[in-house]
Amino acid sequence: MLLAGDGGDEIFGGNERYRRDRILARYNLMPGWLRHGLVEPIVRRFPAETLDLRGKARRYVERASLPNPERFYSSEFFVRQNRRWLLHPDFQAVTTPDRPLEIARGHFEAAAAKAELNRLLHVDLKITLADNDLFKVVRTAEAAGIGVRFPLLDHPLVELMATLPASYKVRGSEKRFVFKQAFRDLLPRETLAKVKHGFGLPTSEWLKRHRGFRELGRDLLLSSCSLKRGYFAPGAVEELFRRHEADRTPFYGDVLWTMLMLELWHQRHGDAS
Repeated sequence: MLLAGDGGDEIFGGNERYRRDRILARYNLMPGWLRHGLVEPIVRRFPAETLDLRGKARRYVERASLPNPERFYSSEFFVRQNRRWLLHPDFQAVTTPDRPLEIARGHFEAAAAKAELNRLLHVDLKITLADNDLFKVVRTAEAAGIGVRFPLLDHPLVELMATLPASYKVRGSEKRFVFKQAFRDLLPRETLAKVKHGFGLPTSEWLKRHRGFRELGRDLLLSSCSLKRGYFAPGAVEELFRRHEADRTPFYGDVLWTMLMLELWHQRHGDAS
């Protein structure tokens, strides 16, 4: 039996996207006449894709102007945001572009909390934690004959944290504020100040550097069998591989990895049926 720390970020406010959303929310403290009448008309003239200050200003204003939970997910849902060039027209015709956000919006609106941060924490409890992280941890551990328990998801603790103001969780640029205050006399200063590290695998790097994974990804995703499924527009997968090679971040590699898992699922389950 193992004890896991899953849930701590979602109840104490430990994920970087919570701090990032607070930064975006500051834009709306500016008077509406100034935002809509001066700032937004100016930044719309800036090129959106450049990496200089003009491009950053435009992207910030565009994201900050969105209501939540759209703003919260503005850097995610790659397929939804790029569906026009990524997805095959026939596939676009039978899918709903806003479906991923509809699920998040339903949880956001159902939350009893008033503060946006607390509502976003509720969304993450429902989607990130319940639909992804706990499922992944429990099933992986079960495969090794191990049970897992989650003390930070003890109901009284979760319910207590849900009643606390948002400033107890993210205060300024500091995440997990109340947690650090509670443990400041128990944990070393280095632990409390430690930068958060995820548990992601370097799948993007494997698809770029590892000969076996590199060949596997291209052989499967560029095969006639995969391309005939009708998900992606002609040339879209090739474009993703091109962007992946040119990009120093794991962004496009992570997208390709997800697509690769979908293709392997088809070959193991879908095609057999």
